[in-house]
Amino acid sequence: MRHLVNIFKEVRQIQQLKKKMTNDPENQSEYEKQIWQRYNAVTSHKDAYFKDKMGMQPTVANCYITFRSMEGKQRALVAYDTKDVKRIFAEYICCMSSIFKRKKLLQKGYYNVGDTVDPECIIWENLGTSRSSKVLRWVGAGAVWLSLCAISFYGVL
Repeated sequence: MRHLVNIFKEVRQIQQLKKKMTNDPENQSEYEKQIWQRYNAVTSHKDAYFKDKMGMQPTVANCYITFRSMEGKQRALVAYDTKDVKRIFAEYICCMSSIFKRKKLLQKGYYNVGDTVDPECIIWENLGTSRSSKVLRWVGAGAVWLSLCAISFYGVL
């Protein structure tokens, strides 16, 4: 991303130099030399960006899509959720791998398409809670439950 930001800055400086060149025609050759240096800088940033992009291994996080209608959801499920047996048969036995190439995620694997939890069931207040806090709550609730069971068991005896 830094290369793209640097390209943007260089292009902005090129525009400023072009404005200065129109206002000061006597020093046009000096401005042209500076503009040429900026274009070379843009080219080097572009080359570095593509070099970084080729060596990068992107990680994919989960993606959740909300559809306006159930019909749209069903269309997406039909378009991307092909069962493994059917996909393998069509891709390798019937030699139709070009059809499934566009369904691959980063040309490596396939999407895992399915239903998600209803947003009304999610406790949104717990979204920022750390894992250690959740484990501590579970341990505390378990200790209270075990103590209640022990008290009731020994209370009956």
